[in-house]
Amino acid sequence: MKKNILFLILVVFLVTGCFDKGKIKVKFDCNGIKKTYKVKEGSVFKCNLFAENYEMKILRIEEDKFIIESNDPLAIIDKNDRIDSNSTETMFEIPKDTKTSLAVPLDGLLYTIEFEW
Repeated sequence: MKKNILFLILVVFLVTGCFDKGKIKVKFDCNGIKKTYKVKEGSVFKCNLFAENYEMKILRIEEDKFIIESNDPLAIIDKNDRIDSNSTETMFEIPKDTKTSLAVPLDGLLYTIEFEW
């Protein structure tokens, strides 16, 4: 009887997704290589751009955004496909239901990263 109850509880957790609590599904594009990940706070995205290994760690997940910190500076690509080539930013807010594009400063938009969730 106890085994049946434990099995039933396990099934409920699997069906309701309680094991994925705090996780979000993010589409990640590293210079044309696209993957979808289930991530949580502390997860790290890795991308090799312009002969440099970029690591972007999720610091915080909120209802409408998540915040990442990169180990090297990146620049946001604005709506006119421009970047700040002097960007030293390493922290970025990635809003929900929007594609956010980042680029290596100084590279003329040849090396990009995109997040969407």
